[in-house]
Amino acid sequence: MDLHSILNFDSFKEAEKITGKDYKKDEKTEIIGSLMKMHHSAIKEKILKSMNDTYYAISFEDFLNVFNENNSLFNFEIAYENEFIGEGKYKEKEIIYCNINKGIFIFVHSHNMHLNDCTIYMQIKEDKKLNYILDGSFSIRDNNVLLELNGREALFYKLLKYDLAGVDYVVPWQNDAFLFFSNYEERKNNDNVTLRKINNMNYKHRRILRPCVKALENCKR
Repeated sequence: MDLHSILNFDSFKEAEKITGKDYKKDEKTEIIGSLMKMHHSAIKEKILKSMNDTYYAISFEDFLNVFNENNSLFNFEIAYENEFIGEGKYKEKEIIYCNINKGIFIFVHSHNMHLNDCTIYMQIKEDKKLNYILDGSFSIRDNNVLLELNGREALFYKLLKYDLAGVDYVVPWQNDAFLFFSNYEERKNNDNVTLRKINNMNYKHRRILRPCVKALENCKR
């Protein structure tokens, strides 16, 4: 089983193949699915650790180590960083990384000293070959694909997948896209401070997001 299959493995669907019953309606099938999920999650985490990639429940310190060790291949810069006091009086951290050559942004922040969010944003040119690699949330506008990916698991595998596919990155972005650069404390207070954080970036990072800045200024989200 390749990594793509491992990441997309559905234990409950596999359990239903074994029993021929809906796990939501059959207790035995639900138990089998839950046991398969626990076993599969342990195997998946072990594989991702061996690849020096991200995995669910990684500590923020380990995430930073993994990121820095891999970054020589990806050339991300810190566009924005900040510390804040979170639940339990922990000192939390948020960082927005940017690859200025590819127009990729990654927003991360911690929660109780673990990685709480790692969202990848990018825009690429629409292409038939994307049918084989697209994942996460995406929309298509003016022949541009606006991508939002979950990087909490297999961050660098996902980034490398798009590089190896030879996609055309759109830099600077040509379309507005929904960006959400709010940490969990700001979300609890219903504060969306995305525009302020973008405005605090260096011009070389901020210019990539120009369509988003204009849209944010118009709606003040």
